[in-house]
Amino acid sequence: MKFVPVPIYVLLLLGIALLSSCTEDDPPQLPEFPKAYSLSGYESADREYVLVTEQGYTPITPSDYFVNYVDTMRATDWLLFVGDNFFIQEIVLQNETEAQLTFMDDPTTGATTLADSLKYEVAGQEITFTRDGFVMVFDYNSGADRIEICEVTFHFVEEEGLNGTPSYFTAGGEFCRTFDSEDLTTAGIEQNVLKAGDTLCTVATTFFLEP
Repeated sequence: MKFVPVPIYVLLLLGIALLSSCTEDDPPQLPEFPKAYSLSGYESADREYVLVTEQGYTPITPSDYFVNYVDTMRATDWLLFVGDNFFIQEIVLQNETEAQLTFMDDPTTGATTLADSLKYEVAGQEITFTRDGFVMVFDYNSGADRIEICEVTFHFVEEEGLNGTPSYFTAGGEFCRTFDSEDLTTAGIEQNVLKAGDTLCTVATTFFLEP
């Protein structure tokens, strides 16, 4: 075989091509883990006001008294203990199977608690966390790369109206993931042992955790 010398300018061009492959236009790939999802905001659905009846419930136009109560509670207690201080503040996926969660411990001081060594699995549009028999399942929006957690609050007042003491009950996770709006109202009546004549306001909220 005859040896054919390669012109020096060809070698130079090859060297430049190799160097250009490592420029800022093509940075090295960083590892995906650990990957943190932090609480970024929330969105509440429209309120649903109903009057509890012997047969179930019927939609109503609530009294100004009850509307003002719901407005006040959502701007004070709910905002402090749920809205701005949701019980999960951050989720960190440490590797392909393990995660750690940061929980809100005391909304009045901002103190948090870190829980690590949780196992997790992503299947379809759900992400499941487990540890020692404890299970939490949240929605995972793969298109937006966002974890979405549902919470529902039931505001209610007894039939005595102005003489009654309004209250509220908050539930989250699996409780409101498995219900549509109508079923949530029924669940709220049963959960709070409401009776005919009571007024109920159901508000579902979705919290977002994003990278």
